Amino acid sequence: AKLAPTSPRHTRLRGLPARVAVRLVVSLRKRQLPPALPLLKAASELEHLADLAKRALRKAERLWTQGVTFSPEGKAELARIVERTLARLERALTALATGNRALAERVLAEYPEVLAEVEASREAHLRRLRDRVETRASTLTHLDLLLLLEELNLGVNRLARLVEEIHKEG
Repeated sequence: AKLAPTSPRHTRLRGLPARVAVRLVVSLRKRQLPPALPLLKAASELEHLADLAKRALRKAERLWTQGVTFSPEGKAELARIVERTLARLERALTALATGNRALAERVLAEYPEVLAEVEASREAHLRRLRDRVETRASTLTHLDLLLLLEELNLGVNRLARLVEEIHKEG
């Protein structure tokens, strides 16, 4: 998978909160509406996730405009973690919109593996830096992107935990 400012991953994030809100309202239309607080938490979390995603894209675009790139290994690691994060986000949003508790639990169960992958990428990047495969110019951005991916995955967890709260059996 290739990371690029105009990639499908980038465009998939645009309008995501609105699509999720519509799916959630449609799925809840036939049920008794939940209290407003959990819905506000979900909306706030979606906005926070969108802000993090935009920050990550701006960092990557700034790096590309400066002509600095990651090693092929670094690019592949980041692309894999981004793909996995987006897949978890899509599953969490589906669980949130449909009330699928099993799917929400699956999302939460995946987190330790994603965290381990982020940590492995961090360690691999530092090894490549010591071996002079990575440049110092890309290091701060690479490590910062990994921190942003960690935070995105924590937000995905918070969304998955809201499924129970929003879809309480009434």
